[in-house]
Amino acid sequence: MKKEIGKYFWQRVDELIEGRYSVQDLCKICNLNYRTIRNQRSTETVPDIWHVYLIALLLDTSMDYLYYGDSTLADPEVKYLAKKLSEMTPLQLAKARRRIEVLSQPSDKVAETPLSLSKEEEPCEE
Repeated sequence: MKKEIGKYFWQRVDELIEGRYSVQDLCKICNLNYRTIRNQRSTETVPDIWHVYLIALLLDTSMDYLYYGDSTLADPEVKYLAKKLSEMTPLQLAKARRRIEVLSQPSDKVAETPLSLSKEEEPCEE
């Protein structure tokens, strides 16, 4: 099932970027690693939720659409996360992203990494 979701996820992304962006453009704009995205595309793997959110934001679509093609089929957990992410301010998004990055590190590195943003990392409020 996961592989099938990944296959259709990337097909929908391809449809939405066609004529607008290249995969390299998408990676640059969303600050994604091109090799990682290329690997995920070839293995039909869906990126983590933060990257899905950034891609959906860039392509002016919903995460539900990218995952399922129809928001009525969406997993309640994905709907909940998408709703919460859409309600966050830029500063809250930056802090959430930092927490995700810290928590995805090996456990021995987590203890030495602060969860709060330094002044240099804080995004400008618009």
